Amino acid sequence: MPKSAPPLGGNEPGPVFLPPGRNVAIRIFTILSFGVAIGIIGSFLAVMFVEAIEWISSQLASRGSSEDISFRMVLLLAPVAGGFIVGGLLLLSSSSRPLSIADLVCSVQSRQVRLSTRDGVLHTLAAIMGMGAGASVGIYGPLSTMGATLGGTISRLVRTDPTLGIGCGVAAAISTAFNAPIAAVVFVHEVILRHYSLRAFAPITVASSTGFFVSNYLLERPALFRVFAERSFFAPEFLAFVLIGVVGALIATLFMRSVFFASRVANRTGLPVWARPAVAGLGLGLMAQLVPEVMGVGTHLIETTIFGEAFTISNLLIILLAKILVTALCLGFGFVGGVFSPALVIGVLSGALMGQLCVLFFGELSSGLAVYTICGMMAVTSPVIGAPLTAILIVFELTRNYELTTAVMISVVFSNVVGYRLCGRSLFDRQLSLEGFDLSMGRDKVILERTSIANHVNTDAVLVNSEQSLSAALQAMVEADRTECYVLDDLSRYQGKLRLFDIARLQKRVDLEQETVATYADPDQLRFSHDLSVWEALEQMREFVGESIPIVDQRGYFIGIIYESTLVAAYLDTLTNLRTEEHAAI
Repeated sequence: MPKSAPPLGGNEPGPVFLPPGRNVAIRIFTILSFGVAIGIIGSFLAVMFVEAIEWISSQLASRGSSEDISFRMVLLLAPVAGGFIVGGLLLLSSSSRPLSIADLVCSVQSRQVRLSTRDGVLHTLAAIMGMGAGASVGIYGPLSTMGATLGGTISRLVRTDPTLGIGCGVAAAISTAFNAPIAAVVFVHEVILRHYSLRAFAPITVASSTGFFVSNYLLERPALFRVFAERSFFAPEFLAFVLIGVVGALIATLFMRSVFFASRVANRTGLPVWARPAVAGLGLGLMAQLVPEVMGVGTHLIETTIFGEAFTISNLLIILLAKILVTALCLGFGFVGGVFSPALVIGVLSGALMGQLCVLFFGELSSGLAVYTICGMMAVTSPVIGAPLTAILIVFELTRNYELTTAVMISVVFSNVVGYRLCGRSLFDRQLSLEGFDLSMGRDKVILERTSIANHVNTDAVLVNSEQSLSAALQAMVEADRTECYVLDDLSRYQGKLRLFDIARLQKRVDLEQETVATYADPDQLRFSHDLSVWEALEQMREFVGESIPIVDQRGYFIGIIYESTLVAAYLDTLTNLRTEEHAAI
């Protein structure tokens, strides 16, 4: 390697050239240290988050028993008070609606990461207060957004790719909460990133493993549930697992559509955003007077339903319908929370409902209520979050039971096939689609929809005044070696396009010196608005034949032109960048 010349006029050392191997080693150490740091901090924050919710809930629960009038009042008023606090915190943030996993997907897929640290803190506090007060929402959505905010903040500080920070933060939070590091890694790649590359896989895996180590060995956090199936399943039961999957897809669809319906109702009421969570809290409090099991995240309800036969078929059906109703109300009216935990609860209830029927049918040959319950839990959850592999791996990591995981896999496969036909890939994708963010055509479409053609404007065009002669226009195109010119009035407003062969066709019929270009300029030729996206431009130019397309503003003033080749190059560059990212190594 040639040495650089010494600096003039001094003894300062020249540039330092590190051997290639050393550069690679430093890069590997840096990216893995990045994952470890986010894993440690994210894990402790996740534990503090869960502990804060449990502490607030325990303070409310200590007010008396379910038979006391004072406790009934707590059940009624606590969610209302929590709703007002949530509304106030949302007012302080730049986004009046709660952050969700859909926002993380949008940020990563569009490559426009805009997670504010301030908003992340405010929404995390709002989630703690809402769930502590009994809101029927999920804990893992806010945990994910908190982890993503942490990862994005650290990424900005160390000037690295914020996408990696988001992935590491989400993985650390999920791994800590579930004690399932493999499922956390798969969840990030399956739901958030939607691609696999060593560049992303390495730090995210390190962050997830670090979160698992902190929660499982340092803090000794318990797993969500443990189930042991002592015997093998017999053949007819596999038909029951298929049926549980189909029923789970129907219930998941009902749940997702209920959430969207509640959101539409909330928008139609005209209530201010800050007041909506309190209204949902009132509805939750009233429902809790009749069905107190609907309050809160539902972890205790999951354990009770899996490990015992505490509920009859009629009780399970009532709690199931009530849980769907109040969860849709809370999410639709603006409580900060996710859908993962409610989907688990709803799935457990539906699985137990189906399981009791299966136990009655199979008798002593059945594998037990717990197996059917867990199959139902994941049959509902997986189509809601759009992560079938994650659902299967969670069960395997938490139960260490291969046969049970196989049963769950059958239910999950059928639930996702049916659920996709009924309600799309997931609730998150449906949310994004309603906001004009369609991922069904791939990331390239999403990015190009958010790339303005204003970034590709070319001002090197042949411009002629509307009062000039055809001869002058012809001369201008010949001198510029172009086949098109654009006609503008005295105020630079676009009047139309004139092509070289148009003038050649007129040459035998009219006097080019006497006729003005305004008479023959074609104003109906394709033109683009300056705020058009690259994707929309590509769609509109399907039938276009020509050299370039004019770009005008809303008032009709000419801005510039864009070439067809420029749009094609922008599309190909986007594809190249995405493939490079997806196949990149450390």
